[in-house]
Amino acid sequence: MQIQAQIDIATHNIILSQNSLRYLLNQNPGEIKSADNFAKLDFNRFKPGSLPATVLQNQPDLKMAEYAVKSAHAGVAVAYAGLFPSLQLDSFIGAGSSNGTIGNPINYSPMQDVYMNWGINPSTFGQIEAQKGAYQAQVYRYIQTVRKILKDVDNDFSANRQYSSNYKNTQQAWNDLAKQYKLQQGLYQTGIMSYTQLLASKIQLDNLAIAVNQAKLQQAMTVVNLYQDLAGGYKYQNPESTISTRD
Repeated sequence: MQIQAQIDIATHNIILSQNSLRYLLNQNPGEIKSADNFAKLDFNRFKPGSLPATVLQNQPDLKMAEYAVKSAHAGVAVAYAGLFPSLQLDSFIGAGSSNGTIGNPINYSPMQDVYMNWGINPSTFGQIEAQKGAYQAQVYRYIQTVRKILKDVDNDFSANRQYSSNYKNTQQAWNDLAKQYKLQQGLYQTGIMSYTQLLASKIQLDNLAIAVNQAKLQQAMTVVNLYQDLAGGYKYQNPESTISTRD
């Protein structure tokens, strides 16, 4: 009954995992049909290599920070526009004389004039300084965003390397123990080893198999985290080639 209780929890976790994967694939909840099981998946095939830093430009956080800097910079220009003088155009029609006399204006001619109004409001300087401060704040946030992205990516690379090594070592330990258990089976059949000792070795082998699956799951999660922090689905153009690569 205790084992059955654990199976029920494992079944529920499988359903949660399937629904999460189908959600990420923009699908409704349901069973995931695959010809391969988890044991056959080889996550060692995903080996991130030398990548240009331009792939990080697709990060949504970096895009938002970039637009915020541009918006703040435009605000500074708008504030400076308050320093420029304004022009007023006046147009009217006046009476005039064609023969040069003032007393007999028989023609009407349009008259235009331009006036310059240059009254600077002192608050304009305060607005300029405020916009400059907002711009500097956005620049600082942009720099901090870049540093955070680089930190997260470096952590993801480190986690991928270490957990991949952990899975490899755990898998090797299981292989060695499996060979030892096979030899112990021969000893049991010849009567040299008791069944109790053989059963203890089998339990140890099964526990190590669980550890292998856990190590492989951790390795898979590092691949997912690395993919996300590299702006998942990133695409960059090789400057020396016209071929777009995707990793």
